[in-house]
Amino acid sequence: MDNEMFSIILDYFPPPPPVSSNATARRNDDGSEAFSSVARDGDRISYLAEDLLRKIVAELPAKEGARTMSLSSPWRRIWKSVPLVLDDAQFLPAAAAAGGDDGSDAVVASAVSGALASHPGPFATVRLTSSSLHANEAALGNWVQAMAAKGVGDLVIINRHWPAALSLPDDILRCTSMERLHMALCHLPDILDRQQAVVVDLPRLRELVMYMDVTSSSLKCLVLWLFHPAELVLQDTPCLERLIICGKPHYFNHPPPSRVKITSVPPGLRALGYLNPSLHLLQIGETVIKAGTEASPALMIPTVETLGIKIKFGVEDEERILLSFLKLFPNVKNLYMMSTPPLMPLPVSEIDLKKFWWDNLWSVRFVRLKLTRFTFYYFYGEADGELAFVQCIAATARFLKEMRITLSCFVDRPDETKDELIDNLTSFRWASYTTQWNIYPADYCGEWDYKTASDMSRDPFDRFHR
Repeated sequence: MDNEMFSIILDYFPPPPPVSSNATARRNDDGSEAFSSVARDGDRISYLAEDLLRKIVAELPAKEGARTMSLSSPWRRIWKSVPLVLDDAQFLPAAAAAGGDDGSDAVVASAVSGALASHPGPFATVRLTSSSLHANEAALGNWVQAMAAKGVGDLVIINRHWPAALSLPDDILRCTSMERLHMALCHLPDILDRQQAVVVDLPRLRELVMYMDVTSSSLKCLVLWLFHPAELVLQDTPCLERLIICGKPHYFNHPPPSRVKITSVPPGLRALGYLNPSLHLLQIGETVIKAGTEASPALMIPTVETLGIKIKFGVEDEERILLSFLKLFPNVKNLYMMSTPPLMPLPVSEIDLKKFWWDNLWSVRFVRLKLTRFTFYYFYGEADGELAFVQCIAATARFLKEMRITLSCFVDRPDETKDELIDNLTSFRWASYTTQWNIYPADYCGEWDYKTASDMSRDPFDRFHR
């Protein structure tokens, strides 16, 4: 893997633990090694109470923490009593850290093996990012087995030997204390075709971040449910018919945007969504789609007929990127918009977002010539761009047969909001005289679920009761 790709991946993952200084120990008056309130020979660290020393050692990287064991037996007891923080980058020889040595894998692997074997656990954080896991697959199996047996909180794994495939050991599925798993260019064990059932026991896992390179000659449906990949690359997926992304809710602390890269457009891709301008960097070939990106033929995705977009109206950058997204899909017949209400005051826009849509939506080809059904989930009515977008769809879509709007549960006065929306939608001429449209309460639709998204016999985004 080249250094540029490695740097991009690391930007998505949690930063390495800080490097702290070391400590020293002393002996009691009877000659035994212990900690007390009396410092000797300039030793001030050993002055501290053991519970505070444990907190200090808990912040040390594994390399530094292990060194404290050489000071005295009490320090060995202290180090083994706190959760281990292990970053294999700390074990790189100086020449390798400076980029001049290529023979460091064995050194790092030996050090990691020693640290995981000598510490009784649990392991607060383990980062395996600095050596070839391919060259040490047997050791990797032992490491994961130790983590499963002794407990691990956060685990970061990067396969630096990519594009060679790396399947993680089965024990990764039995790390019962693991809360976060970040992995790149490797995959979880394939358990579907096993003769014997494989136990999956991850009761505390609450965050899974993957850097995915999808290549499959038979895959038809890819659903990423409550999942935020660092990067998703559709490399060679000729049979893919739908790509569904349902990200984990992030109300205040948004993760870095996922890069959704389509190197080759699947010829049968019919359904795509929910794309989110604030959470997804859409890349077609080598072009990242930004506000103002011109939709050239090389960037078009003409096969998609059902498109889902999730957006926070009222945020200028998101609405500009939304326009660029829409221009990439010339043949969409079913458009689903999901509006995200702002939890903070909206920033002041430099442009009139209402005028922005009236001036620009006509340039989206599918809206004029292809769109037959438009569904808008969670209308809340506080952003000018939100109302203007709905109005412009009605005024531009010549072949629109059905428009469905549900109100947001955040609306304080739903009856008034509905009446105002009706007035605003009847104050101009619609492009189609035959469009059937209605406005529904927030609880009218069922919850969107994995079953609906993955059912190949139905529209993946349609939540209306039938």
